[in-house]
Amino acid sequence: MNFDKKQGGFYYRIEEKGISITGYDGKESELSLPRHIEERPVYKIAKKAFLSRKNLSEVVLPDTIEVLEEWAFAYCSNLEKVCFPKKKLSLGKGIFFSCWALREICCEERENGGAEKETGHISEKKGEHPWRLLGAAPVVMDAEYLLTPWEAEEEHWIEKWDAKLLALLQEEDEEGYSKVVLCGEEDLHVNLEEFIKEKRRKKARMALIRLGNPYRLKETMKEKLLAFVQEHTKGCGSEATWEVVKLHGEERIYFEIFTETGCLTEENFDAVLEDIGQAYAEMKAYFIRYKEEHMKKEDFFDSLSLDF
Repeated sequence: MNFDKKQGGFYYRIEEKGISITGYDGKESELSLPRHIEERPVYKIAKKAFLSRKNLSEVVLPDTIEVLEEWAFAYCSNLEKVCFPKKKLSLGKGIFFSCWALREICCEERENGGAEKETGHISEKKGEHPWRLLGAAPVVMDAEYLLTPWEAEEEHWIEKWDAKLLALLQEEDEEGYSKVVLCGEEDLHVNLEEFIKEKRRKKARMALIRLGNPYRLKETMKEKLLAFVQEHTKGCGSEATWEVVKLHGEERIYFEIFTETGCLTEENFDAVLEDIGQAYAEMKAYFIRYKEEHMKKEDFFDSLSLDF
């Protein structure tokens, strides 16, 4: 059956407990799913219901939802934000499989007794909530066991997230290479050097995400993260931190953290600007302004050493 709303068409089944959404053919990029269809609660997102819906960037799930089945939003390559109701749900595997743009998963109480929540822009505020950490869990961290939005603000969830990150940082860069080779297709050429570089970039990205979202971040963990990103900045043997920032050059949070963590220095400033070239005008302007405001300007006469 087909049910049309302003957002487009939802395909659904009527089940004993309510409505199971099985598909969607709308073109909206920001989508708030209905709470009811035919006066029945929408309680389930069925398997592969939104598979490969590349138009989606933000989705709000209704407070009536109880179940998200396997691969519900898999391959939604432009999906950046999903908002869950604050309740425990039954979640299948691979719900956000290959959703590489996913940046934020929030979990909030609904207003007015569960009225539909409006979609909105991704928050850029730091440290006030764990939503960016939650967004990184199922895809970037490959840790689906952390996809429990209703627990994300609790201390034990944060401890598990940080434990996963710490284990990643301590893992040898070569670890996992033999598995990739053994499991790869016969015609797949896997280069150890590129594998190591990608592994370091993953570590740097997760460290930057955590430093940029310091929700309940302990000082000992912060020190380890700072040491890692500084050891992999521009001009070091590995430039993984800078490579990640450059890759996300349009996202302000990345280049802000790059400066705030001391990764932009007087020694590497010129090389960083040269590397940017004509790309990312906002990031380049930010770095120039940062140097003017925070890096010491040496006076000509101060550079002279006069002994009397």
